Amino acid sequence: MNKKLSALLVCISAILSMMLMPTVFANKSTPVSGIAPYTLIEREDVQIRGNTVHILMKEESQWIGDIAGDAIDYPCRLVIHGSEDFPPTSGFDFRWYTSIITFEEGECTIAGETGGLMMRLVGKDSGPGTPWTGKWVILTATGDLEGISGRGTWTATGGVISYTGWVHLPS
Repeated sequence: MNKKLSALLVCISAILSMMLMPTVFANKSTPVSGIAPYTLIEREDVQIRGNTVHILMKEESQWIGDIAGDAIDYPCRLVIHGSEDFPPTSGFDFRWYTSIITFEEGECTIAGETGGLMMRLVGKDSGPGTPWTGKWVILTATGDLEGISGRGTWTATGGVISYTGWVHLPS
């Protein structure tokens, strides 16, 4: 009986150590939040396909808060569903937005570390007068930010994004 109990305790401790190992070696998680005012630089293309308008554009944004720096948002794709003209004169059902946000090397600071960063924003609104809501994710980073990962949510009204989320700093 003692051998069985001893073997059981060894198995339980082995399982617990394997379960806890990722937490011991995990990267440091840090909450992030802030705002990012953005401005349209250029509308490159507008295509109308049935009752959907597709717009390709370039924006610039200034990130203020836990993710800080100046970025170029390109390509930005805006798809307006339920409209047959541009700009929509008869309203629309909803809009989708996707963009790649690029901070050049040395332009982005997170938790005191500086480097380059590329992230993706995806979101939508539910019709005229509703706020934009979406998700963001870090795709890649360089410099002191190399190896960082992160994701979160955002909302936007009146040319300003408000963001929250988590970043995982490299060990």
